[in-house]
Amino acid sequence: MTATAHEGDHGLAKAQPQPARKQASHTASYAHGRDLLQLLNRRKWVVIVTLLMFLMATVGGTLIWQLYAPIYTASALVRVNPPRTGELGGGTPNYDKAYMDRLIQTYAQTFKSHDVLSLAVLDEKVKATQWYLKTPDYKRVEQLEKDLYVAPLTNTNYIKLSMSDVIRGEKTAEISVIIDKVAEIAVNQVKKTSESVLLEQQRSLQSKKTDLETLIRENREKLASQAVNEGKWKEDQLAQKLKLDELTKQKIQLEATKAQIAMASRAILAQDDKELTRSVSILNAVENDQTLASLKYKLWQLSMELDRSQKKFGPNHRYVLDVKEQISSLQQEIDDKQARVVAILIRAMREAARENVEAYARDEKRLTDGIQECASNLDALVTNLANLQKERFAVDAVQNDLNVINRRLIELDVLLKQESPLVLEMRAIQPKQPTWPKWELMIPMGLILGIVAGIGLAYLRDSIDKYVRTPSDISRRVDLPLLGMVPHADDIEDQFKDIRKAFLTGSDSLISESFRRIRTCLIFASPLEQQRSLLITSAMPEDGRSTVAVNLASALAQGGRRILLIDANFSQPIMKKLFPQCPEDGLSAAMAGQMNWQDVVLEVAPNLSVMSSGNMPADAMGLFTSGLLQRLVDEMASFYDQIIFDGAPCMVVSDAQALSAVVSGVVLVVRAGVNTYGLIQRMRDTLQRLGANLVGVVLNAARFTPGGYFRESYKAFYEYQERNIPVHSEK
Repeated sequence: MTATAHEGDHGLAKAQPQPARKQASHTASYAHGRDLLQLLNRRKWVVIVTLLMFLMATVGGTLIWQLYAPIYTASALVRVNPPRTGELGGGTPNYDKAYMDRLIQTYAQTFKSHDVLSLAVLDEKVKATQWYLKTPDYKRVEQLEKDLYVAPLTNTNYIKLSMSDVIRGEKTAEISVIIDKVAEIAVNQVKKTSESVLLEQQRSLQSKKTDLETLIRENREKLASQAVNEGKWKEDQLAQKLKLDELTKQKIQLEATKAQIAMASRAILAQDDKELTRSVSILNAVENDQTLASLKYKLWQLSMELDRSQKKFGPNHRYVLDVKEQISSLQQEIDDKQARVVAILIRAMREAARENVEAYARDEKRLTDGIQECASNLDALVTNLANLQKERFAVDAVQNDLNVINRRLIELDVLLKQESPLVLEMRAIQPKQPTWPKWELMIPMGLILGIVAGIGLAYLRDSIDKYVRTPSDISRRVDLPLLGMVPHADDIEDQFKDIRKAFLTGSDSLISESFRRIRTCLIFASPLEQQRSLLITSAMPEDGRSTVAVNLASALAQGGRRILLIDANFSQPIMKKLFPQCPEDGLSAAMAGQMNWQDVVLEVAPNLSVMSSGNMPADAMGLFTSGLLQRLVDEMASFYDQIIFDGAPCMVVSDAQALSAVVSGVVLVVRAGVNTYGLIQRMRDTLQRLGANLVGVVLNAARFTPGGYFRESYKAFYEYQERNIPVHSEK
């Protein structure tokens, strides 16, 4: 039964997928140096041929360039003199580097100014040059600006002028003429500009000098008239200061007593008559009143008389009563008199309090006015003296400015006699040798470009190559472990009647050794319990599945394991052709229950038994997915250590996809140079979605490259075998 891969996926939609591994990028990555070296090893002829082509092109192009269009360069040097302050300033000052760099850059731009270049192309010597004749009239200034190179020399005061041009023949001195003429015009123009600036400064300073001298003369005359009053102003200033100090002292004393008097006066004015009557001052005044004292004395005498009369006559005696009446009358008189005295005293006290407040206010105003008047007078005197001093300072400042101008005028006279700011230090020399092309630069440049182009071309060819060719392709693009490689039949020296039985017919051959390595990797890839049943499949027909299945089973059997090799390819069975003695019935009859599986097994070598596929079943997919195969495999596993299925191509027939979900693991066979990355990746993804355990990849028909791993491995293997032949013969 045959079906497409899509139909196989649909038929096994219920299978439980396992998490897929991270897919490798479809684009080759050369992050590791080893991969890059392998790439260069594979494509080294591309790199070598490209390098030789670039070297030949470089040599030929350089030779043609040198013969027909050599470039000559002439250079001149111009020295920049730092600005001078003149002899009075101590010669050349120490300008900082930034200032000098800006100055040199400014002068450098002068050489490429339009005025300088326009004058240069009008010179008769320049007109006689080949450059002038071959350049159109309207483009000469613009072309000269492009051809002229002007740049300051680092850490010096020099500006380099250079010009390059294609010159054939003996007229190499012409560019020297152009360079010298541009330098001369620029130097002379800068000198004239500098002199005109200095002369303009001189005229301006001379005018300022005249104005300052006139101003100084007028100010000195004014100061002479004001100096007469300076002594009187100073005497008045001292007198006003003393008077101000005295008034200030009096005001301070007044303010010290004013607060107390004001507080007492406010207290008196705020109290009523009853409170004032009880005050100490009123009581003392009443006590000291002579009239009241006399009346009180008489009252005391009457009181003494009353006491005596009462003792003598008794309280009700007429005399006693008269005395009492006199006492009462006298007491009333005393009270009236005391009230009048208190009223007079209170009125006088209040008037005195008001008078004190007003008196202190008058004194304070008098002192304040006096202080203000003194301060005003003193300010006027200070202002007059300060103005006088300012005028003197102003005269001194103008005199200093005049001194500076006189000094600068002397310096300008000196500077006008000194050297120009720019000096043509070295004229352009006629070039003897062309500056371009340079063989010492062109050859290494061609070599580098050839290497880069060769590596790039090799990388490009390797990137667009869609076929799996080397072991590194498996790890980089397929992202599956590599179990081993099987060399191409054309690359080995051993001759086999059928390479599918190479291990059984020649176990000492190189191809047998390759399967021993695959066996070793397979043994250590995972425990035996996870490899009890293995499916050997590939993407397309003729990828070498049967070759890998038979030889790997033979290698495992030689290692001591009991192996059962089953042909599971019903579309194109192969075991019956390889082992004709196998029974006609095979796997199909065993799965259908028509035969006992042990009756269709043939032992072809020690520990190695083979089962053919048998007749083509009517519904192979149904047998694979019914569970009969799983029970059959479990039963076989009790008799054999490992069961290996030689399956159909899983991207062509769906049988292998169904079988991958039953076995313990799947080994993928990839044919080098035939299978593409996309095909192998689709096969990997399809099997992973079905839940298959991908053990690894066997790279079949791997070709060696000169100097590569396989070539050296083959050579070492056969040399080793040849050294061991005499030992075997002796045995």
